[in-house]
Amino acid sequence: MLRYGKYYPVVILFLTAVFILPSAFLPAQAPTATPVPFARASENPCLRALPQDWWMAGNFDCKSYFDAVSSVHEGNAAMALAMNQYVQMVQGMMGINLQNEVQYATFFTAGDPDTDSKFLGILKGSFDNNTVGMRLAFSIGAGMKSASYKGLTIYEGETVGYAFPEPSTLMMGTPALLRQAVDALKEKPKAMPESLSRVLERTNGRSICWVAFRPRIVLQTKDAASFRESNSELCRRLSEIECASLFFETAPDGFLASGLAWLTEKSGAKGLHTYLSGWRSNLLKSEGANVFLCSFLLSSEVMQDDSYVRWNLHLTEKSLKNLWNTRVILKPAN
Repeated sequence: MLRYGKYYPVVILFLTAVFILPSAFLPAQAPTATPVPFARASENPCLRALPQDWWMAGNFDCKSYFDAVSSVHEGNAAMALAMNQYVQMVQGMMGINLQNEVQYATFFTAGDPDTDSKFLGILKGSFDNNTVGMRLAFSIGAGMKSASYKGLTIYEGETVGYAFPEPSTLMMGTPALLRQAVDALKEKPKAMPESLSRVLERTNGRSICWVAFRPRIVLQTKDAASFRESNSELCRRLSEIECASLFFETAPDGFLASGLAWLTEKSGAKGLHTYLSGWRSNLLKSEGANVFLCSFLLSSEVMQDDSYVRWNLHLTEKSLKNLWNTRVILKPAN
């Protein structure tokens, strides 16, 4: 895992608000909801605060999540009670009701992942900034100093800070990134980097969550050293990707997890598509291969479109049956 030790307080607070609910309430059965409508992830207003040296950006759509959970667990009083308890816990800590008052929960990582990693999280919705400010003053504000920056009050500690740059908007993270974000919001919107823009144009912003990243930077970290040594050819192929995204959404027959990669050349995309298709096929034919990994390889399709490569995975009962019929699972002898 990448090291965020010195940003522990803000990471814990932000990830509690954003990810405790998904991990606690993953549906026990596939939903029957209609497909999520498509909206470009590039239209997310929080992307205006994208750091210059970013290497990962992501978003969690609270409304999409709660809509999906409600459709799955409708009529389940125990699940509704447990969900309300988590919502109230976060509200008591932050003064924000995740279910009703948050639309976007966006985050960025920037800097050198090994030596100077930085983090910025943004919550945007309909909550009251003053209420949230008072709650945060008790939960993480002890010892922080207030500073005026371009007409905005920023609360800063040594490694963590927060501010309210707009109505119903909370920014929290590394003080340096907070100030960069304030600069970006005060200025005329700038165009996103081409690689990120191309990927997010085809990433569904209505997904329960999406993450865009620069594979080359992630694969060069110290934490990825053993993976590079064990998967040299795969890493070489992945390092050719300029930008990639992963997104997770509901579908009529379950869930759809998608990976999208953009390469600068069509020939590079063709080579990656050929390699991934062959890698998947060979692994699924290996007797006794890792069942956990192979369950994710049972994708409905791997596609190439010009300089894009996309991998869709349907997490459904049908996929599990297909997995059983491969040689990955060793069946008992008759």
